[in-house]
Amino acid sequence: MKLLATDRADLQRVTNDENARSNWFARRALLYMRDHPLLVLQGMFRKLDAAFSWRLNPFREPLAQAAYSIAYVPVAILGLVGMLLAYRRREVILIGMLFVAFICVTAVFWAHTSHRSYLDVYWIVFAASVMERVWTARSRAALPPLRSGQIEGSQEFRLWTGSRGGVLHPFSNLFRARSISPRPHRWGRVEAALRPRG
Repeated sequence: MKLLATDRADLQRVTNDENARSNWFARRALLYMRDHPLLVLQGMFRKLDAAFSWRLNPFREPLAQAAYSIAYVPVAILGLVGMLLAYRRREVILIGMLFVAFICVTAVFWAHTSHRSYLDVYWIVFAASVMERVWTARSRAALPPLRSGQIEGSQEFRLWTGSRGGVLHPFSNLFRARSISPRPHRWGRVEAALRPRG
């Protein structure tokens, strides 16, 4: 926005008053937004695009751009899918409010890629949940069907469901998932010890 001669003259009168200069620019900004709503909307979308873009902002060398894109795009896509799949959980609402607050501030002011980094942590967690869902579904599909003669406590049943009723997947240590073990569960050993012998 270029300043007219009358505008520069007004600023000269409040040169030594910082609050008055700030109020003057605020009034000019509000008048500009009222007179040019489409340009304001275009600017908002441009700032949001810069904040969530698959390209680094500010721009970096090609190698850094490529590394960032390779890492960010899958996480962003899977993270968004994970948020949509978990939208019924109340905890997700709080995380969604963080995204809404960032979007509102970015649309009004500005944001670089680094400003969004605290939200990437949540996308990584949601992306991991999607990968865990896919892996669990594939693991269940790959297991042989359980025959009617196999009862709970047998080795075949444990191999089919895992020692505690779960399925082996790559995030077992991170999410404390149930792992496959040939040993009986400790409660199974207690029941066997208490079972009357006859």
